[in-house]
Amino acid sequence: MEIINKKVNSFFILLNSIVKTKPYFVVIILHEYFRNLYREDPYLKFSQKNHKKRIINTLDNLIKLLKILQNIKSYKINFNSIKIEKDLRKNSSKVFSKIFIKNKNNNHSISYFKSLKYLGLEKKYFKNKIVLDAGTGSGRHAVLISKLEPKKIIAIDHKITINKNLKIKYPKNIYFREADVQNLPFKASTFNFINCYGVLHHTCNIENGLKELLRVLKKGGHLYLYVYGSGGIYWYSRKKMNKLFKSIPHDYTKNVLRIINTPINRFIFEDCWYSPIEKYTSQRKLEQILKKLKVESFKKLKDNIVERNKLIWGDGELKYLITK
Repeated sequence: MEIINKKVNSFFILLNSIVKTKPYFVVIILHEYFRNLYREDPYLKFSQKNHKKRIINTLDNLIKLLKILQNIKSYKINFNSIKIEKDLRKNSSKVFSKIFIKNKNNNHSISYFKSLKYLGLEKKYFKNKIVLDAGTGSGRHAVLISKLEPKKIIAIDHKITINKNLKIKYPKNIYFREADVQNLPFKASTFNFINCYGVLHHTCNIENGLKELLRVLKKGGHLYLYVYGSGGIYWYSRKKMNKLFKSIPHDYTKNVLRIINTPINRFIFEDCWYSPIEKYTSQRKLEQILKKLKVESFKKLKDNIVERNKLIWGDGELKYLITK
């Protein structure tokens, strides 16, 4: 662990040395590093299947490249004078949302339903029930849940703009509403099922968010929770990437990714790089919080690949079915 940590630290020291003079290379290099931190790349297949060896080889190669780039001259960059496609974020958001909502067989949809099935959630748990999709984003999970025939889905986010920006027909039983997941405008025991997928780690307090979700959940109801784990090279690197990208404007990074022909659903990379709040929680700490809140039970979605590669991914992504 110490050896690979040293490589990661050396890698980011070199990146910091060129971030102000060659930001375009920083974006491209971190795109290469970040895609290798994933278990698999559906676009650029890995030749090395051993995760630890792959990450070490990637770091070694990128460090060599960075040392070469240090000696290459570059023009002085003034971000204020660069014309950036301001609508790029909005346009990619539209396309990204359409991919998830219109394509019934995309990988995310399949993975989501498999997760529910593994956790023991059948259609009967949703049919004619009232559901809260907390942190709905584009509404992709609300659309998926609507296929399970709930009576009503309340889809909330801190700012709802999708009805104006996206020409997509949403199911009639989905109702969008602006609300704060830390301070929900609903009475206690309102919902039979709550979906909170990838949301609480972008708030100021995970425990308070959990308390609020459990408050509006009915006794015996289910909460499907996904928050970021901690530990491992993956989460350690994400912290460093997030800090490094403060030196490069968001729109500039998005333009570089577009120029290198990044697939549209890989633009989630820059969402990770620029997230203003990103908290990491260990499995142990999260389960301590759940016990403290005295939930009836909780079950973790297993990931055998992560379990066998703690050095790379630590606790991985924490996905739980919680019963009140």
